Amino acid sequence: MTRDFYEVLGLKAGASEGEIRNAYRKLAKKYHPDANAGSKKAEETFKEISEAYQVLGDPEKRERYDAVRAGGHPSSPNGPMHGDFRGFDFEGAEFGGDLGGLFADLFGRAGNAGQAPRRGEDLEYEASIEFEEAIRGTKLTVPLARNVTCPVCRGTGRAPGASGRDRGAACRRCGGSGLVRSSETIHVGIPAGADDGSRVRVAGSGEGGRRGGPAGDLYIVLRVKPHRYFRREGTDILFDLPLSFSEAALGAKVEVPTLDGRASLTIPAGTRSGQRFRLRGKGAPARDAHPRGDLIAVAAIVPPKSDARAKRLLQELAELGVEDPRGDLDW
Repeated sequence: MTRDFYEVLGLKAGASEGEIRNAYRKLAKKYHPDANAGSKKAEETFKEISEAYQVLGDPEKRERYDAVRAGGHPSSPNGPMHGDFRGFDFEGAEFGGDLGGLFADLFGRAGNAGQAPRRGEDLEYEASIEFEEAIRGTKLTVPLARNVTCPVCRGTGRAPGASGRDRGAACRRCGGSGLVRSSETIHVGIPAGADDGSRVRVAGSGEGGRRGGPAGDLYIVLRVKPHRYFRREGTDILFDLPLSFSEAALGAKVEVPTLDGRASLTIPAGTRSGQRFRLRGKGAPARDAHPRGDLIAVAAIVPPKSDARAKRLLQELAELGVEDPRGDLDW
């Protein structure tokens, strides 16, 4: 007796498409013939898993399967559908015209060659890169495990050369799923100016297609590590510039870090905390026709050490009658 397809994948009838896909991938990896050499039981289990996913993984087939499942097996009108359909002629000799055609379509057997090509699913891979790598661009080596189109049946899931009563035999290489597991390493170029959350598309490196359909795409999702000093605002790069009280009050020329080395910056007298100074073109490169962003130094005034001499000097300064900084506020 064929088990209920949801039961085969360890799911409940209301499972989402994502849950079905994840359950299939997990079980297919566990029971794939390549990982269980010589195990007849694993091979049979893999075929059963693949058959279940062929139906539940296709929204249209799943809808019709659910409808038949809810209505019950022809020989058991009030019970769930648990019959062994593999031994029947899906042309309708056993079930009759409409129902036979339905099962032929559900199980992907008779008339399979007439089904349209199906594009493979897209994949995502999350990669962590350094701040400088995101700004300048880099190359990533990505280990990729995915399902690719079966080279034997070319994604049809059917045994090549099968004819007559045996025309619906499942491909022995992929167990009828049309896909086989593959592990590889690819090299991906990350363009300069990438930001946290950026997605880089690698065409054709997703899940394999079926029945001659193209493979899906791979999307590299970038996670940029925080920098010790710098932070991003679009294409601008900001950093906090510590200034002494005297530098801010009297003005100064200071050295500041940039991604291209050190640069000189003139601080005008009377600088306040939070004031911004721009170094044009020293920011992140834009990924379109716009020019490179700026490097922005944000003034952060550091109070003097409170030793006896500093206190005395500050007291003298206060006695000079400096303007009240809150004088213009209507509190």
